[in-house]
Amino acid sequence: MTSNLRRVNLLPPEVGAERSQTKVRVIVIVANVALIAILGLLYVMKVGEVGAANSDLKAQQAKNEGVRSQINDPALQQVVQKDAERTARVQMVSTALGGEMSFPRFLNEISLMLPKGVWLTSLSIDSGAAAGAPAGNASSGAQAPAPTPAADSSGTSGTFQVEAKGKCGHDDAAEWLDRMHALPSVSEVWVSTSAKDPGTPCEVATFSSDGSFSPTIQTLRSQVLAQGRLP
Repeated sequence: MTSNLRRVNLLPPEVGAERSQTKVRVIVIVANVALIAILGLLYVMKVGEVGAANSDLKAQQAKNEGVRSQINDPALQQVVQKDAERTARVQMVSTALGGEMSFPRFLNEISLMLPKGVWLTSLSIDSGAAAGAPAGNASSGAQAPAPTPAADSSGTSGTFQVEAKGKCGHDDAAEWLDRMHALPSVSEVWVSTSAKDPGTPCEVATFSSDGSFSPTIQTLRSQVLAQGRLP
């Protein structure tokens, strides 16, 4: 037999309200404690990271001090001084001999490649500003002014001008031009003028030829200096 009984709260309303407020206080306190615990954990972690960073900083500073002491080592300073002196010597020699050309080799090549029946009346050589030396001239007659030198992609500059005569007319100028193109020390050659001398036997002709030098005209020590080394 079941009886339906109604529960009746005989406590005053103030007691129920007080209990509700107590639960809220407990929840707030627990939340604050949890928040403080989380903040404390984060603080401890950050303190550990700062300590590790300070340790790394001190280790790096100690390493830097060791390297600084090595830099100030007299033996190392002596090596640095010798390297600076070597660099200064290379620069001094490069200023004096940089771009130096082997003109004797060029003259020897011309003598070997000169066509039969052709002789030079004048030879003018301009080593150019890059060689750092005044122009050298070898002539056996009237000397024509050398054309303005133009530096090529390798930094080598220098030109030459030839006055010559031949016994076979304009064919001598053509053969001269063909043979000069085969010279390794020459990069460009052209004939500027060619004219027959009237009233001469065998149609003697006078022609003028101009050209520029190739990088191979440089001496061996000049090529070594270009690599930053002393010959």
